[in-house]
Amino acid sequence: MGEDTKRDISNVIEEIDSAYKEFSDYSYMNADYPYFARMAVGQFRRALGDPDLTREDLERILRKGIVKYRQTYNDNPLHSGKNWVNFVASYMATASNANDIFYDFLNVADSHNNNA
Repeated sequence: MGEDTKRDISNVIEEIDSAYKEFSDYSYMNADYPYFARMAVGQFRRALGDPDLTREDLERILRKGIVKYRQTYNDNPLHSGKNWVNFVASYMATASNANDIFYDFLNVADSHNNNA
């Protein structure tokens, strides 16, 4: 995935981050950022080019990206400005690409087994 994809993902993350912060400032919310972001699964599907992305997959990949950010920078991503957005967007693009490769491998292996 290229820079355009990372930029698209960053834009979605920034948009959801703004909504999350605004909503949580004015109302009690029993949801963290990855859970809240599930509402935007359609936007993430378009940004990632993955029409099969589920809300659960989105939440999982965001959680993993945020954990990687914390491990790398020892910082709370939701208070770090644009740096965490770009990091998580890159992580999501890379992870999504790795999943595509993994699923392609499974499809080839399955095809091979069916032809044997």
